[in-house]
Amino acid sequence: PVCLYADGVPVYKRDKAIGFLCTYNMISETRHLVVCLRKSQMCACGCHGWCTMHAVWDYLKWSFACLARGEWPAQRHDLSEFEEGHMSKTQRSGERLICAALLHIKGDWAEYVHSLGLASWKTSLHPCYRCFAPLDDLDNYRGSA
Repeated sequence: PVCLYADGVPVYKRDKAIGFLCTYNMISETRHLVVCLRKSQMCACGCHGWCTMHAVWDYLKWSFACLARGEWPAQRHDLSEFEEGHMSKTQRSGERLICAALLHIKGDWAEYVHSLGLASWKTSLHPCYRCFAPLDDLDNYRGSA
């Protein structure tokens, strides 16, 4: 069982980073850093960093798909061939790899809003990421099981 944990990490006084830690075994809770992005280096085209985040999510999707199949990949995450210097990776294509399943994505709500694009708890339309209740009706539990 694999868990992906995303959270902001303070780097300098005026900068932050987003860290994606992969706990490869939820039982032992051993964590490994997978990706770390400095927020100051993220795309500034007006997308709020989504161009950069899309590349990270693409890479993570590819990585977890390889682990789910349990075999070394034949191509890179962008579907291009491995480069000349990566001949060992090309030769390992199709070989058995550890098998893992992503079961849990963990982090705080502020990081979900930024990195996953979910609604903020401050928005008046739909602040809950699990339902479509407006902010004024968020504490109404009528009809919920």
